[in-house]
Amino acid sequence: MLRLIALLPLLLLTACASAPDRLADRECAVTTAVLSPILGAASESGGSAELTRRTGLWPEAGSDSWAYVRQMGFSPTWRSGATDQALRSAYWRAYRPLQRDVGLSRAEREMRAWEAAYRDVGDDRLYADEALWTAFFSANQSRQATPCAQPLAEQYGAERVRASGPRAANAVRIEPSRPVFSATGDRALIAARTVYPELNPGDGPRVTGTVWLLNPRTDGRWRVISARRTDLE
Repeated sequence: MLRLIALLPLLLLTACASAPDRLADRECAVTTAVLSPILGAASESGGSAELTRRTGLWPEAGSDSWAYVRQMGFSPTWRSGATDQALRSAYWRAYRPLQRDVGLSRAEREMRAWEAAYRDVGDDRLYADEALWTAFFSANQSRQATPCAQPLAEQYGAERVRASGPRAANAVRIEPSRPVFSATGDRALIAARTVYPELNPGDGPRVTGTVWLLNPRTDGRWRVISARRTDLE
């Protein structure tokens, strides 16, 4: 008994030390799951990729863009191509008459058109709970080191850069947020601002913001179950 009592401080210290390590592993796994396809596509296309050294949040937490994402939910990755096409067709049918309503903003027209499409075709969207959103905004109030930035950059030949620095003309730049996890550990939320080089001279770079919802696999990796992308510029 005395020996067990003597070991208690060591056991508590070990438990406290391992918790941040497990969190770091999960942050790395989630960041890798969402960034690997983007970095891989940039590498395969013959272009280059830039990964910011520190996390960032696009746009500010109180922006209407976040309200749009939260209200509209996420498009599941398992949606069939036929359903996706039907939704897009229904969206455009609903959107065209809304264009004549000058009292609506573009975001309001889009939201009304999508809601009409989901009513017609079927609503298969997924949502993150409010506690997860609260944790997401709290965790991203300040910049943190991008999880797994070094191994990701080495694997895909990406440059690690400052978010405020100039972007190479032919490079895809990715600025991820910090990933967060639900209290039960069955969901993760992460976002990224991505700048793509212009396709045609004069078009200018394309800037998108994407939010991903993920869940864990049995092997310790995480898989994307849904996403929502917004054109920022």
